Amino acid sequence: MTGRPALPRRIAALVTNRLAVELAQRARPGNKAPLAVIIHADELTHEPNGNARLDAVDERAWQYGVRPGQTTAEAAAYLSSLQIIELPRCAIDQALSSVAELALGFAPLVSLELELQSPEPFVRYPAGAGAGPRDTVWLDVTGCSRLLGPEEVLCQELRERLGQLGHHARVAVADGPRLAQALARWGGVESVAPPGHSAAALAELPIASLPLDASVIAWLGEVGLWTVGELATVERRRLAQRLGKHAKDVLELVAGRDDVPLRAYEPERRIVEHVAFDEPLENHQPLLFIVRGMVSRATARLAARGEACGKASLELIHDRSAIAIAARGARVLEPFVLIDLGLPIALAREDDLLRAIQTRVEKLELKAPIGGVSLVLEELTRRSESQLDLSNLSAANPDALVTLLAELCAAVGPARVGVLEVRDSHRPEARSACVPVPLTRRNSSTSTPSKKRRQAPTQALSDAERQPTEEPLLLFVPTEPSRILPEPVCIGSLRPGALIAADRVMYLVDHLRLSARLEGVEWWGRSPISRDYARVQLHASHTLSGTRVAAGLLTERTEHAEAWVFIDRVTGRAFLHGWFE
Repeated sequence: MTGRPALPRRIAALVTNRLAVELAQRARPGNKAPLAVIIHADELTHEPNGNARLDAVDERAWQYGVRPGQTTAEAAAYLSSLQIIELPRCAIDQALSSVAELALGFAPLVSLELELQSPEPFVRYPAGAGAGPRDTVWLDVTGCSRLLGPEEVLCQELRERLGQLGHHARVAVADGPRLAQALARWGGVESVAPPGHSAAALAELPIASLPLDASVIAWLGEVGLWTVGELATVERRRLAQRLGKHAKDVLELVAGRDDVPLRAYEPERRIVEHVAFDEPLENHQPLLFIVRGMVSRATARLAARGEACGKASLELIHDRSAIAIAARGARVLEPFVLIDLGLPIALAREDDLLRAIQTRVEKLELKAPIGGVSLVLEELTRRSESQLDLSNLSAANPDALVTLLAELCAAVGPARVGVLEVRDSHRPEARSACVPVPLTRRNSSTSTPSKKRRQAPTQALSDAERQPTEEPLLLFVPTEPSRILPEPVCIGSLRPGALIAADRVMYLVDHLRLSARLEGVEWWGRSPISRDYARVQLHASHTLSGTRVAAGLLTERTEHAEAWVFIDRVTGRAFLHGWFE
């Protein structure tokens, strides 16, 4: 018995050929001048000198002769209006991590680095590229065509999804990671090499797509070898002495073989989006525009993970010059403003999260210009999907409650939004409490029995059973007050015919009925409670409040009302504690 043949290895490469330039354009949204980017290893700001080399340029600067690798002095000689923007390497790594998280929704293995035996060679970019030193995310899509469809459709879907993050990309699929990377960089926007035919697809590419030194490429050009296909026609033994230290790898790539393993990428257990501005923002409108883009990118990463966030925070970083001016004026200005969004339930959709953030940002008073924004999503949980019941299309959308809770928490605060919970207490006012909404929805296994009970078939009723019964209709009489005051209001002595004031209205007591008595409750505390609870029938006194009645300024309650009071058995004083409405 023979085993099933192994599937051919298929690797997809996402080459973000404009990554550094795109990040620089976010830092200067209104900039229209040609750009060049210098990437530093740390987050400190460095003054660019004449010997600093450019890592990326945009297409407009490329048209004027500016190239990556040139010094700033050489680039200024070609284009005097060139604007140089500095980026920390961590910004490039963060953007690539976002792309990798998005790719996890398409393949089980995603990588940002290769397991190379030798140091990674110098990367040369095609015309107009502005990615920087790192620009590629690899996906192992071996066997994924059965689920995702043809590889051409996969490439198109990857490019569209990457557009949600605001990045342009070239996508290619081949038999190895470096083969796919070369096809993506130097081939078309979407390139697919059929299994076993990577050498033929690589033959049309220039020799610069191979990991060769610049001197070797210049020598090959002198002897008339310009493409990889032309290089493949030369005898391998003669080439091995000329290709330098990477001869073995180059010859394997020319033959269409690439067995370099991928190093698996493990995403961090939180999502961070950060944007820094060269020109600080001074009002809410551009700030909300930036935040909307950050939320869109963050939720796209959440969707790729299949998760939702239970905690979100927005950090508005004040401009350094504004902090310095405030310090000279003996005024204290915090370096940032932290907006903690207490989400009552885990959110995953862009609209839901954006509404919660937008409500807080619009109410915020900007005390200084904003030089940067950071969005952090934490407490990631598995995203639960609610399946709609087709038998009841008029039912409310289950996701509408999530949006409403998020907006309420952003408007009034998370401490004031929750659900009622029954507590074990002798005091009637302490038997219920407002508790936070649980972050995760109820497990499907716990809700299955209730669904079965609802869906259980009912027996057919006979005509006699369908007839209405002659039993009298019982009116609902509330046993607990519908509204409890935050603090009891002292109303003095309580007896029939007494006059009390409540809600700026004078009431007369008609009669009262004792409902409960507590004797020495909570004796372990400092002051044990001894009370008599009663329901009191009241009516407004027309003699004392006739002007209010004539003017129609009474409250929404009718002239007759029922109050919930208690009498302290120690002092004998009565307190108004709620209303029956």
